[in-house]
Amino acid sequence: PEIIAIEGDGIVLKNKEKGGVSEVHRLQVYEGVRKNGNRTELVGLRCFASTSRKEVFAMVRSYLLGHYDLSKTTVLSNGDGGSGYQFQDFERMVEGCLNHQHFRDCYHVHEKIRTRLSFCNKELVDHIIRELHRTDNIMKQIPVWMDTARSCARTEEDLEEVDKLQSYLERNAPYIPSLSQRGIHTEIHLGTAETNHRFYSYRMKRQGRSWSSEGMEYMVWVLTARKNKTLMQSLLYHANGKSYKKMDRAMHKAVVQAERRMRNYRPGCLEGRIGVYGASSSPMGRLARAIQKY
Repeated sequence: PEIIAIEGDGIVLKNKEKGGVSEVHRLQVYEGVRKNGNRTELVGLRCFASTSRKEVFAMVRSYLLGHYDLSKTTVLSNGDGGSGYQFQDFERMVEGCLNHQHFRDCYHVHEKIRTRLSFCNKELVDHIIRELHRTDNIMKQIPVWMDTARSCARTEEDLEEVDKLQSYLERNAPYIPSLSQRGIHTEIHLGTAETNHRFYSYRMKRQGRSWSSEGMEYMVWVLTARKNKTLMQSLLYHANGKSYKKMDRAMHKAVVQAERRMRNYRPGCLEGRIGVYGASSSPMGRLARAIQKY
């Protein structure tokens, strides 16, 4: 494919051993989107997850190098800007690609605006969010929006919230413009990583569940294998160890040899015997004696 997308986000789960929480790091790679009835599904989806951020990023890097020619591929990356999901983190992963466009996840950007400007009129906040994805120059419009928000502030705390939001928007301004604002035409819709969290959180968060570090890692790997439809293959390989392929080749060789012997088999005179499980004077015994005379 000419364009692939990489999205990443983390899930916070309760940890028994630490008595607090631990984060599961998730990354997903896909090549496009297609309609499936009333729903859409991701094309070529491959999921990666682990409690170790370094490990999951190494797995994705290895997968990309083994499955794509990055020198001819445009990569779209999407993250919330948290630790491990910033531009430089994705840039190291896709080093050598034709073009790398990084996006700040719009869901988190909108939530940040709504939270910081909670004291403002809802219509004003909605207007800022709409204009955020229409304007050609975000840096030029940010001071105008923030001055309008300051006029609605009633306390010093409100003014501090506006200052924090302005810093956040200016810091992330290069990554906020949407695909259409950057002139990228594709059927890909970024922001699906948050939706795919449900597959993990439904199993691991319900009823206040908490996990040991080891149990959390194992369950994440099982769920990821189910998501990638590789669980059965993984279980078969693990059950037979490194001899899995060796056993498969030996079985194939035995079948071929058996088929060859069957083709060359020429039966001669056959000798048979009737089994008599009773007295020789019984009807079956008398029949057996009569046949065996000949």
